Amino acid sequence: MSTSPFELFRQNLKPFMIFATLLALVSFVVLPILQTYLQKQAGAAGDVVVAKYAGTELTQTRVGYFTQNHAATVNFLGELANETIARGGVPRTSGFQYDAQAKQIRSLGINENPNNEGTIRTFMFADRARKAGFELDDNALQVWLERFTDGLISPSEITARLMKSTSNRMGPPHLYEQLRSHLLADVYLRRGNSGLFGTQGPLLTPDEQWRNFLKLNQNAVVNTYGVLVNDYIDKTDAEPAASRIREVFEDGKDRDPSDQSAEPGFHKRYNAKFEYLVGNYQTYLDEEVAKLDEAAIRAEYERRLKGGDFQLPEEAAVEEKATVEEAEAEVATEEEVAEEEAMVEDAVVEEAKEEEKKEEPAAEVKAEKKADAKADDAKEEVKEAVEESVEDAAEAADDKKSSSVTRTSAVRLVAFQDDEAEGKGEAAADAEADKTADEKEEMKADEEPAEEKAEAKEAKPEAAEEEPAEEKKPEPKKEEPKKDEPKEEEEPKKEEPKVQTFEDVRDDIANDLAAPKARERMDKAVTAATSAMRTYFSRQGIYQSYLASGKEAEPPVRPDLAKLAGELGLKLESIGPHDELTISDEPISNSFEVGTQFGRRGPSFAVMMFGFDNGQTQLAKQPLFSPVRTADDQSGKIYVTWKVEETEAYTPSLDEVRDEVVMAIRMEEARKLAKAAAAELAKKAEAGAPLADLVPDDKKDNFRQDLGPFTWMDSFGFQGATIGNVPELDSVGDKFMSAVFTTDEGKVATAVNQPERVVYVVEPTKFEPSTDELRAQFKQPVNRMMARMVASDITDIRRGYYESMDKEMGFEEIKPEDE
Repeated sequence: MSTSPFELFRQNLKPFMIFATLLALVSFVVLPILQTYLQKQAGAAGDVVVAKYAGTELTQTRVGYFTQNHAATVNFLGELANETIARGGVPRTSGFQYDAQAKQIRSLGINENPNNEGTIRTFMFADRARKAGFELDDNALQVWLERFTDGLISPSEITARLMKSTSNRMGPPHLYEQLRSHLLADVYLRRGNSGLFGTQGPLLTPDEQWRNFLKLNQNAVVNTYGVLVNDYIDKTDAEPAASRIREVFEDGKDRDPSDQSAEPGFHKRYNAKFEYLVGNYQTYLDEEVAKLDEAAIRAEYERRLKGGDFQLPEEAAVEEKATVEEAEAEVATEEEVAEEEAMVEDAVVEEAKEEEKKEEPAAEVKAEKKADAKADDAKEEVKEAVEESVEDAAEAADDKKSSSVTRTSAVRLVAFQDDEAEGKGEAAADAEADKTADEKEEMKADEEPAEEKAEAKEAKPEAAEEEPAEEKKPEPKKEEPKKDEPKEEEEPKKEEPKVQTFEDVRDDIANDLAAPKARERMDKAVTAATSAMRTYFSRQGIYQSYLASGKEAEPPVRPDLAKLAGELGLKLESIGPHDELTISDEPISNSFEVGTQFGRRGPSFAVMMFGFDNGQTQLAKQPLFSPVRTADDQSGKIYVTWKVEETEAYTPSLDEVRDEVVMAIRMEEARKLAKAAAAELAKKAEAGAPLADLVPDDKKDNFRQDLGPFTWMDSFGFQGATIGNVPELDSVGDKFMSAVFTTDEGKVATAVNQPERVVYVVEPTKFEPSTDELRAQFKQPVNRMMARMVASDITDIRRGYYESMDKEMGFEEIKPEDE
């Protein structure tokens, strides 16, 4: 009997396959369903309820479990989409967006921001979609996955990839639950938004479109005078009633203060103190440059010069040459111009006399007059030609397009053109006489010395130009020019390419040589600092766990950052306490996390340290002594930061913030006084008094004349618009803009700014463009579309829509601390 393993496998193949099939069913079907059931039962047994709606209770465990799977689903779909694209396909599901040029996924088609608040809303919206008659079974979801993979990945491979991506934590039932919930929620949101948005943006009436168009395109120029609320604080009651103090405190105790809001807030934000080590690339670079040998820098220059570097661009070479030509053109004096004029005039007179001799005696008087007239005309034309040639030469130098030409050549060229035009208008007899004279002059020129011949040739350009094209002009004798006389037809010499001098590029070469070493030193220093700080954080965590379990342990030694900074060439800084608003005053707030997700920039320093939660995206704040590495590319700095102290947000007692409450009450009273003063000034200005004359002498700095032009709103494309910016004024808001653009020219109005600490008296002096021009622009479809994108009340409408839905469903959010 054979005992071979292969023989045993062959004999028991059928039982083995049955067992494998059952195991697969248990692993991929039964266990995931059982796990989901146990999770729900665990929540129902005694879990904390975090939300209620329409008779449904959502427990903290259920919400957390769904959010965890949501994050895994987003990661898996990203991998699946990248694999599909790598195989030559493109996901073809609604909402998927891919930037082929940047090779980045812009949108997966489902919510990509897993958080507990979003999970609660997903459950609500999906439930509403089901009640509205929408449903997605497993077959529909399989079709969705097939379209998402463009038919290039089989269902079995999708399952295998899902198990691998989630470490066997999620199977097809979990994936289908996620897709079903998110797709149904998306259907319901689309249905709700259809009442707010059309195919080309928000649904607005024609009048609303026109008003929004004006906000983007109408400019205003105004005179303004700001009445400061603080100037009236002293005129208010320093001891408000106790009941009023209590009322204001209760209203604002849970509200965060804001310098852009008039509403008082007394809630204390989370704040922290920080220590950070900063490495400055420029510092390392300067140190490495100082170590370089001058001979090494020059040797690098010569090496790169031989390789073709440092050659000036053609434009730069032409510019340099044109500068020289311009200087040469300026050397020409008025005397030289006069000499050229005289030379050409003599030649023209001589030519006229020769023509006179050729005419019949009976026509002597007529010919003489004609010659004199022709000479006079030629003098004027030559004078104009000379002036024009000088201008042309200078213009050629300015344009940097032509090489230097001599003054005589320029005169010759212009004379040729002028005489050609004049020759076309002469009678045939005059042309024949000129031709005979020219032939004799040529024969005479052959017997003259070379120098005289050259002068005669320059003085009589017009005769040569007047010859018929079909007759060949006798070629003069070729004689070698004198030493001092340049060759007219000499080809320009081929110039060597111009290069930058060593002094011009010395610093750049030194920086290039020192850069690799500087970057290496900086990276090593920052890495060493990060390692030392992270080691302490890890040891601190172990120490805290020992304390929690009752074990005795020695606390870890905190690294001496000052000593570490000195050794590594870094700089140590301590800042704080700061909250998420005041941290913006520190340079480190301009840095971002080193690393990206989906090709995007990492979160900012403030977001990492203080956390972020907008209802859709959540990011936890960093714990104490957890090092974070951020970089500011603009300044070339890298930071390694940790928190050394923190204070959690809290609601203070009345005694703690009593002074702030009293000041808020006095500001409210002062605001009323400032508004009254501004209204009185506006009334006097309306009566005819110039606003500038009504401003007190000690407040002239608060008066602005002819301010603008500016628009009500500034557009940033189809993404929307923001309130217009008037940098000379303090935080103008919608009330200020409304007062400006709804007041006629020459009229006066008043309005507070956004935080209501200034009351402005505004006097519009000009609106542009005209109404007719604006109406013509409004007829363009793109302008009407842009007007839809800036509907300022869409956010309020959407918020009201959600609030009405919450009320209808009886939604109630229960915070754990309220239990």
